[in-house]
Amino acid sequence: MMPTKLDWAYLAGIMDGEGTFYISRQNNKGNPWLRPAMGFSMCDKEPVIWAAETFPQFRLTERPRLSKGGKHIWRCEATSYDTLTDFLPQLIPHLKGKK
Repeated sequence: MMPTKLDWAYLAGIMDGEGTFYISRQNNKGNPWLRPAMGFSMCDKEPVIWAAETFPQFRLTERPRLSKGGKHIWRCEATSYDTLTDFLPQLIPHLKGKK
């Protein structure tokens, strides 16, 4: 099922509040390259699971570390250049704080 406009708006709200857009430097056997990525982390796993199920571009992980309050940290992340070039044009119109 394709995400609705409401799904995109909800994800944009999560990304505005909890998310990050970044570029990481990778090095594969002496061949450096840059990798664009976006993601968010939360202790409440329901929104993270919702995002991973609604947007299959996301990879869901449980972080090995705990929050300061002792809760597990859940993370959703998309890291493929091809994924982000298709994904971001649909997300950006709904962002308010991170345009």
